[in-house]
Amino acid sequence: MAVDPHERTGDPTIDWRLIREVTDADLAFPAEAIDHFLPPYDYIPEKFKDRMHPYRQLVETMWGGGLPEDSEWDTRDGIDGDKAFRQIRACMGSYQPSHQHKEAGVAYLIDNFFKSVRFPSDDQKFEGTGEPLKPTTGQDDGKA
Repeated sequence: MAVDPHERTGDPTIDWRLIREVTDADLAFPAEAIDHFLPPYDYIPEKFKDRMHPYRQLVETMWGGGLPEDSEWDTRDGIDGDKAFRQIRACMGSYQPSHQHKEAGVAYLIDNFFKSVRFPSDDQKFEGTGEPLKPTTGQDDGKA
């Protein structure tokens, strides 16, 4: 399930569970990610802004040297993993948002797109909240 990001730009009711279409040009020149591929910082739930959140730590692992070759990504129902990774790559490659915004936003997108991520060689597993996903208005639900 994918949407054209340019049709939804600036809409505060964007459903971030839906994958954005990312073109090859978007990947080569990912200049403007905010509102297109990455939620505005104010819309990201507070728990993903915490550096101790498991998916924030996963994003730091991705920045720090990449993912182990044996990583296993369990997508949520209706999610195309390849398209989800294209959107994540476009966000991570963009110069527009701050580093903190990218980390929090990508962690939030990973939680929306994947149930869990496992690195068997390192015996690590990152799991999503398992909570029903819904568009965010920037208000944290208070759950960590």
